[in-house]
Amino acid sequence: MERSPILMSRRSAGVTAASASFRVLVAVGCLAVALVWTSAAEAGTTNWVPHESKEAGRWSLLIAVFGLLFVLPFLLWVLELIVRVCSGRLDGLGAPVVFGWIRGGIIGTDKRVSTSKTVAVVWTYAVASGLLSIVIAKWWGHPHAYNLQVSVGLQAGYALLIGGPLGAAIVAKGLVTSQVAKGQSKPAAKDGAKVSDLVSNDSGDTDLGDLQYVLFNAVALTFFFGELLGSPQLGLPTIPDVLLGLTSVSAVGYVGKKALPSQTRAITKVEPAQVKLGVWQAGKAQLRVFGTGLLNADGSAPDTVRFENINGGVDAARVVESTTTEGLVLDADGFPFNSFLNGTYDAIVVTKEGNKVTKSDALEVVPG
Repeated sequence: MERSPILMSRRSAGVTAASASFRVLVAVGCLAVALVWTSAAEAGTTNWVPHESKEAGRWSLLIAVFGLLFVLPFLLWVLELIVRVCSGRLDGLGAPVVFGWIRGGIIGTDKRVSTSKTVAVVWTYAVASGLLSIVIAKWWGHPHAYNLQVSVGLQAGYALLIGGPLGAAIVAKGLVTSQVAKGQSKPAAKDGAKVSDLVSNDSGDTDLGDLQYVLFNAVALTFFFGELLGSPQLGLPTIPDVLLGLTSVSAVGYVGKKALPSQTRAITKVEPAQVKLGVWQAGKAQLRVFGTGLLNADGSAPDTVRFENINGGVDAARVVESTTTEGLVLDADGFPFNSFLNGTYDAIVVTKEGNKVTKSDALEVVPG
């Protein structure tokens, strides 16, 4: 049976078209496989790191922290010992104080743990430990983190994490110094430095500004060390913008709180300004101390009203607070009569919390 030439031509064209379509599909499939293979190979080259490299990175971080906290202070002590031996001055050299300079970095002049200084010190040690761990891992023959960090550079976010707390500490120090110079004394801690000082004010109550500042930085530090321990081969982790924003905003709030005007503590005058020595020795002197911010935190009269100069001083046996048209008045009497000599004396008021206010040459004892 003869086939129609037209039918044969159509079948031939159909086979040719199907063959061409098959070849196109095969080509597209091969191209897709090639692209997936190439992507997987590149991903493996970038992300896959032998288990030994990760372990080396973690051990390097542990060694870096130990070295900065313990080894470096000990080496500095050895260096000081060498210098003293060479100069012949061995007196006064004690045992190496491992945390001596850290303690000096976080304790304020009021003998409390400073929030701003502590946050700055912790971030300094954290970033320094991370960078040192990358160098140590490279020395161990695992340079992946080092090479990646060199190629990427230091992330800009670390400028905020280091500079922000440092700037907050500097500004806070300046504000406190200015307030003290204006007579708003900062009482020293009576029971020594405590961890709770990080989130509490001078009266021991929780301070919201300090609490936010500490908490947000604690979260950022947890993320930093968590990422660094989880993937040490990737170098220093990139801190999310939300954490950078919260730590920065809390730092601004912390400094702003410090800048708020606090209660002014000042002695304006003492009446009478002159007392005859005979009246004083007879135990009949009654003095009135005028001022602001001279009471205890609970509104009661301060524990101490004192008059002193270089020769000594005496405390009032009885202090009663009252308010007049001129403001707060402390009525003080019951002074030991045998302690005073002729001359001028400073008036000093000390509250139960340790706030100390002084007015120079507030009282003069004259002959008579």
